[in-house]
Amino acid sequence: MRLWTLQQSVEFFMSDVHRKRMRTKSPPHSRERLCYCFLAFLLLGPHTIHAQLFGLTGANHPELHWQEIETEHFVLVYHQGLDSIARVAAPIAEEVYHVVTTNLETPLTKRIRIYLSDNDEERNAFAFQDDYIFIWLRGIIDDNLFSLRASGTSKWLRTVITHEFTHIVIAKATHTWIDNFLPLPQIPRWFNEGMARYMEPDGWTPDLDVPLRVAAVSSKLHLGLEDFLAGTLLYEGGQSLVRYIAATYGDSALVKILKYKSGTFYNFEEAVHATTKHSLNTIYEEWHKNLNVYYNTEFGQKEDIEDVTRKIPTGLDIVGAARLAPDGKRIAILGKRTPDEATKLFILENDTNSSAKLVTGEPGIEPYLSWSPDGKYVLFSKVRFGDHANLIYDLYRCEIPGGELERITSDARLEYPDWSPDDKTIVAAKFHRYGSDLVLLNADGTGERNLTHFNDDDVDVYSPRWSPDGRSVAFSIFRKNGMRDIASVTVSNSEIHDLTNDSINDRYPIWSPNGDSIVFISFQNQSPNLYAMPRTGITQRTELHELTDAASNVLAWDWSKNKDSILITSFVSRNSVQMYWLSAHRSVASAPMVALESKKYTAWRSVRWPLVTRTPDSIPSAIISGPYSYNSLAHVKPVFAFPLIGTDKSNDGRSGTQWGLTMLLSDEMQKHLFQFSTLYGTASNTLSYDLEYANNQLLPTISIGGGNMLGFQNVLEDIAYYEREPNAHLGLNFIFHTPNSLIKLHAVYVGGEWKQLEPWNSPAFESIGPEHRPIAASLVNLIAHYDFLTPLFQGGVSGIYSDKKIGSDLTYARFRAFIHHEFPLGEDEHNMIAFIARGEAQTGDEIPQDFLGFYKYDQFGEGFNLASVRAQERLRGIRRYYYGNRLLMGTFELRERDEFFSSLVPLLKAFEPQLVEFFDMGTTWYANAPTNNPGALVLPLSSTQWLKTAGVELRSELGFDISLDGGVGWELVKNSQADWFFRVSADL
Repeated sequence: MRLWTLQQSVEFFMSDVHRKRMRTKSPPHSRERLCYCFLAFLLLGPHTIHAQLFGLTGANHPELHWQEIETEHFVLVYHQGLDSIARVAAPIAEEVYHVVTTNLETPLTKRIRIYLSDNDEERNAFAFQDDYIFIWLRGIIDDNLFSLRASGTSKWLRTVITHEFTHIVIAKATHTWIDNFLPLPQIPRWFNEGMARYMEPDGWTPDLDVPLRVAAVSSKLHLGLEDFLAGTLLYEGGQSLVRYIAATYGDSALVKILKYKSGTFYNFEEAVHATTKHSLNTIYEEWHKNLNVYYNTEFGQKEDIEDVTRKIPTGLDIVGAARLAPDGKRIAILGKRTPDEATKLFILENDTNSSAKLVTGEPGIEPYLSWSPDGKYVLFSKVRFGDHANLIYDLYRCEIPGGELERITSDARLEYPDWSPDDKTIVAAKFHRYGSDLVLLNADGTGERNLTHFNDDDVDVYSPRWSPDGRSVAFSIFRKNGMRDIASVTVSNSEIHDLTNDSINDRYPIWSPNGDSIVFISFQNQSPNLYAMPRTGITQRTELHELTDAASNVLAWDWSKNKDSILITSFVSRNSVQMYWLSAHRSVASAPMVALESKKYTAWRSVRWPLVTRTPDSIPSAIISGPYSYNSLAHVKPVFAFPLIGTDKSNDGRSGTQWGLTMLLSDEMQKHLFQFSTLYGTASNTLSYDLEYANNQLLPTISIGGGNMLGFQNVLEDIAYYEREPNAHLGLNFIFHTPNSLIKLHAVYVGGEWKQLEPWNSPAFESIGPEHRPIAASLVNLIAHYDFLTPLFQGGVSGIYSDKKIGSDLTYARFRAFIHHEFPLGEDEHNMIAFIARGEAQTGDEIPQDFLGFYKYDQFGEGFNLASVRAQERLRGIRRYYYGNRLLMGTFELRERDEFFSSLVPLLKAFEPQLVEFFDMGTTWYANAPTNNPGALVLPLSSTQWLKTAGVELRSELGFDISLDGGVGWELVKNSQADWFFRVSADL
């Protein structure tokens, strides 16, 4: 899963608003430089900065001690507790190297580092260009929503190393000189992920058909990032299309596409056309047609689930998980009202004519629910930040209908909980490295003890269900040999009984109310359907009772004793998963698949690479050296380099241009971050530079930096002001996660800075009054920030203090506070009302070139300097200066998803703009005369003038505390003029 997909991997617990609004604070000096260097990079597009830099790796974890071992082609880096896993992974990696480099005819000239971690219970991995791979050992098995992927018989390490190393080799094959400066993707993501999936050992397995089949019959068989299933379809649709190219033009065509070069840059579409003699669009359309024929034919031979069930109206587009309350009258649902919103927990009170009521929108809930026997609580596992800020799963119970969450375990790594019928015991799956066992706990979460004793990294057990008599637990098992089956365990003696033992894919058992039968999902007839068997299991497949023969992915969640019906979910279309009652007594025989006359519709399913990664028992051992200690500093290297440009001015007023470069360097776990910027001015003939360093090895991030920057700062009294600023700073950043919520955090920064204010073009200001004329000063500032951040509410305070007693030329203090509260209109968080309030106060001296008040210009008025863009207070709709040492400002905004401009300009759509109607009001005044400006007019707050404006703007939030805004505003007075503006804003 390539570098641009890491953030997508945690979308199941981070809503869209969370990803945009949750931002940690940087020290002020670093924020003005490092943060806005990212802005120049971000202007290329919102998805180009790779998520890996902000991922969940080894940074800020001093409790982890890393070491490494070496093989012929790899260096495996791992923390304590994973020694044996690293030695298992080593021969697999060497086997993968031979398979992938031979298939793609691209050997590598250096060792590739593979980082292994089980610190976070993250179901993902990523590869960065042709450099390294990071793998979390909490592997993808069967626990994706809707059973959409099971990856055949391969275990996690064999599958994921093959997948990620394919990305590494693809990056090497398509490498161009520009990758040395800016690692932009050279090929489409669908092709990159499709190639990696195609290289995996299992070939095409039936479970992979589900997203393609659903998309085909919904007439939404496209690989874009819109709509539900977008991520899954990107992988499996990409694999299908890659396989189609291989089946039509040969595996060699894929290699030629990767290695094609026609000049300086790699061009994917040109490579496809040169290799196949057909355009990419022609190939895509032919693939699209073939899949439509194949899947619609199959779908037409199967049952329509809506014809054999009773639909339960929920008011939800997506039902991701469900569980029937003990009284049979309520259903707990984990779902979405619309396909693109966050998953939330709902309760449905009536299964015939009511709609689901929201209980909690807290992200991170695993799609596996259980009720307490008294019906007061819903039990589930939820990911959270543990004791060391690592992502782990713990058990929670949620009060119904109040929605109050109570965590009942701490750092337990437990999933798939089920409450026993007698209310005394909970069974759950406990994951360790990349295996698992079932454990029992008391109802309050205490007293953990093992129920199964596999103690094997190569065996996974999950989705346990208590029998109605409380004596047995049925569960899913992913065996060492790669088979997925149903088993049960007797609680009294931990004796395990294999209920199925010859399947490639049986899972998710559900007991009948009297406990004599078990219903489960099986892929034995090439599509997921429901089967029933006696509680004692089966010896041959003919003993199974088939309940459904649908092509729309049927999942069973519960069996009602009142209705003698099974609660199921099934896809209706790509963007709709609905809930139904299915009769427990129906019976059906699988319809045979109609044979298609031409093999062109199916040839892509069976095509294989010449070499396939062998099973672990067939892989020869690898020669391993080490372990050695790991030094993160030794792996610091450039991540990207990007040109900078700005306006320049000489002392005597001549205009020119600044040209320069910003570069970001980091080690592969982000323990060390370096950012260096340099510019040279053609008018000033001056070289500017700035260096920032952040050390993330300890729990507080330590930041230090300094430089000597010359450049445009702002506009004072209609004159562009340039300043040279020698500076240095040191600070500590602390991030405190709340123990039970992924979307609330506290950010604290404390530090100090020294800077020398040196006005560069002072002669230009000789004609204005001394109170507004920029001054030279040496400042030593003590700085503190505190912010409380949630997706819909942010608030914080900050303060800067400078004193002549500590070496400053001025004595002053500036304080700032802000509140930003958003109220979604309904449950669509793209449409909302927002209230923003800010207050600032300064005592003692003032700095004319950094005055407190309202500015006349936006950041790019009369000049710009991307290396040091400063946030300025301005009322949209007013272009006048207002000065003071107190400031109050409030904003009311109505925000809605932009549909109009995005449809006219397709490029805008990628930036997810909002249309914002706003009302601003604010005032600024001198509550007392500054020490160095005794002539200032002092007024009480009651005598100040409140300014009011209104208007509309188009806004795109880029992240990192930055948004781009463009629009028009009017002052709310007679005969006001339109004020068109474009600005960079940093609300927090």
